[in-house]
Amino acid sequence: MKKKNLVFQLLLYVSVTGYSQTNWYYDRNNALVDSNDCYYFTIGDHFSEKKRDELKSFYCKSNKLKSLELFEHGRQEGISHYYYPNGQLEEEVTFKAGYRAGTAMRYYENGKPKEKRIYNEKETDVKNHSSYQVSDAWDSTGVLTVQNYNGHIRDKVEEGKIKAGLRDSVWVIYNETGEKIATEKYDNGKFISGERTKGIQYKELEVAASPKKGLEDFYRFIGKTLRYPAYARRQGLQGKVFIKFVIEVDGTLSNIVIIRGFDPECDNEALRVIKLSDKWNPGYRRGMLVRQSYTLPLSFKLAR
Repeated sequence: MKKKNLVFQLLLYVSVTGYSQTNWYYDRNNALVDSNDCYYFTIGDHFSEKKRDELKSFYCKSNKLKSLELFEHGRQEGISHYYYPNGQLEEEVTFKAGYRAGTAMRYYENGKPKEKRIYNEKETDVKNHSSYQVSDAWDSTGVLTVQNYNGHIRDKVEEGKIKAGLRDSVWVIYNETGEKIATEKYDNGKFISGERTKGIQYKELEVAASPKKGLEDFYRFIGKTLRYPAYARRQGLQGKVFIKFVIEVDGTLSNIVIIRGFDPECDNEALRVIKLSDKWNPGYRRGMLVRQSYTLPLSFKLAR
């Protein structure tokens, strides 16, 4: 009988939702928090072996439905619905292979239509807002402000020009209380630059948190540090351990939890290694530091 060799397969990706039959609690930045401090929580699973999974999220204060999303083999698929805290439908959108596709309708909290978006199925530059075109838009009273892909949008959190369906020229960004927090420049849907009212300038809308020395070095660290538990190896146990953690604004990793495992010893080994990780580069949104959640699947696989 040939001796089994150890192979570790690693994959890192950002995730803004949870997947487990356990409740997972999040703040407004989609970072894991304690249940006492949560803005919303999720129930369901979107990484099972079933053909279709259902993931629901609820607002913590009211327990009202926040979203209902469908997944097929880990990728969002089909029609998803998103709701305001008052229970009113906020958006209805179709997903194909994990991306928004086709026509989506958005609504105000009073139930009136807000925007009709046409998503470009082959365009993935979501952060620059060029993954969709606005064909029509209304103000909160029902007055049409964008028609046939041209016009102006103004709502609680932003206002600016729509040209040929895309953001153009200068946009003003507001916080939830209506206070101006930033201005941004766009050209034919592409984000050019932004400046917060405090003078902070930014060249990207959002910057994902990342390992200090890059992903390649992070993978090397895991490969050198991770050890296949002896019992699991002897028994031929193989599988994936899914770990979720938060990158704090100072780069430290917190709230490190196993959200799906396959063997207690392998689960604990994966957890041990991530806890030994160095600080990361923190994430940014509109020039400000933000907490971000990451999901890391680690595969324990024995190759013959």
